[in-house]
Amino acid sequence: MYRKEADNMAVSQNGAAKSHSLPMSAQEETNVCEDEIDLRNYFRITFKRKYSIAHASMLPTLVFVLIFFLCLSLYKVTYIYDVGLADE
Repeated sequence: MYRKEADNMAVSQNGAAKSHSLPMSAQEETNVCEDEIDLRNYFRITFKRKYSIAHASMLPTLVFVLIFFLCLSLYKVTYIYDVGLADE
């Protein structure tokens, strides 16, 4: 998909294709390498920012818990006990 889009973009306005500086096999290898994801970088960044991530997840949780427990809950219970029906 990327290869076709790159070829379409390489055609100039007069229809002549621009010359590529790398041979086709080298370009394909470059495209394959660009598509790979190196997870070590993501783990390194996550480990480096672990305290920021912890604070960013704990702060909304703490705010929610405080709001939940500090809000007044008003409950009203009404009970009617009718003694007259028990005597019959």
